[in-house]
Amino acid sequence: MSNHVETKAHGKGHKPGSRNSITALKSEQTNSNQPKDKRLGSKKPISLVVNETKTNIPKTQPKAKLVNENKAPDQTEKWTLELDQLEQDEKLADLLSRFDDGETLNANEMAELNKKTDRHAWLLEKLGLAEEELSEEDALLAEFENAKLDKGDFE
Repeated sequence: MSNHVETKAHGKGHKPGSRNSITALKSEQTNSNQPKDKRLGSKKPISLVVNETKTNIPKTQPKAKLVNENKAPDQTEKWTLELDQLEQDEKLADLLSRFDDGETLNANEMAELNKKTDRHAWLLEKLGLAEEELSEEDALLAEFENAKLDKGDFE
C-alpha cells in the first residue's frame, strides 16, 4: 500500500482573501453595464400635509338630455287602456275564477294566467294604483302605532 495522502488539488478555487475583491469587481460591473432601476426612487416632490382633494371637472359639461314631455302622457294613456282591457278580459276572469275555485289548469292556461296577472301588477305599479298589502305582523304593528293609548284602556 502506498502512503499517499489525499490533499487538496492545487490550482482549483480562488486565492486566499479573494472573496472581498470578487464582490467589489461584481458591483463595478453591474453599475456600468445595466441601466439604473427607475423604480428605486422618484424625484417628484410630495406634500406632507393633507390638502383638499381636487375633483376632476371635465372641460365640457355633458348636455342634458331633453325629455319629450308629450311622450309621458301618451305612455300613461296606453298603460291605462291596456289595464282596462286586462280588467275587462272575459277569458282572464274565467281563468281567475277557475283557479280560485281550485280547479287544475293545464300548462298553457296557467302560463297565460301568470303572464296576464304579472302584466296587470306591473301596470298597476307603473300607474301608481297598486295598493301594497301589509303582512299580518305589519298590519298589527300599524294598528298598534295608530291606536290611541288612554289610561282607562288598561284597567
